[in-house]
Amino acid sequence: MTVPRSRRTTAALALIGLALAAAGLGVASPWRGDRAASTHSRGAPAVASSTPAAPPALPGRPERIEIPAIDVSARVLPVAAVGSVLTPPDDVRLVGWWEDGAEPGDARGAVLMTGHSYSRGDGVFDRLGELLPGRPVRVVTDHGVVRYRVASVTAHPRDRIAHLAPSLFSVTGGPRLVLTTCSGYDGERYRTTTVVIATPAG
Repeated sequence: MTVPRSRRTTAALALIGLALAAAGLGVASPWRGDRAASTHSRGAPAVASSTPAAPPALPGRPERIEIPAIDVSARVLPVAAVGSVLTPPDDVRLVGWWEDGAEPGDARGAVLMTGHSYSRGDGVFDRLGELLPGRPVRVVTDHGVVRYRVASVTAHPRDRIAHLAPSLFSVTGGPRLVLTTCSGYDGERYRTTTVVIATPAG
């Protein structure tokens, strides 16, 4: 069942199991939303810039993702979790967006996207692990364009994803784009999950 937009911040889905390539990953556990810490700066008052700031991007449903550094320009389709497993679209050239998570442009929460990685080299996220911090990511939505910059790239052991799920995939906390794919293929199975976290640019 799709969680209504107004209830996404209290969604009871604990783990997004990433069923990528040949194998699925799904473990059910209670969802624990992370709590955003508030900070206040003290000192000299801010000086207004002479250059007007760009207006914030409006939240919207993603339609395309572009990652120039790894030659990705792909359509994005909404996907729902079934039995705590989030499966990318069957077409290995497409990217799946968890439709019950945050939308690009939302003020908080993870925009979770997942794509296939194949040892034969035709998966949309085959080169996800090659990204470096600072690289741009552009998401086209039905309301405009949201720009991100890569903050971290990590290959996690697959048995650690359940433990990390609350902080990685939470619908609370600061706004971020989370890209995932299976990785570490050893000839029989994928041993790791590559997770890229990008934060809003500008």
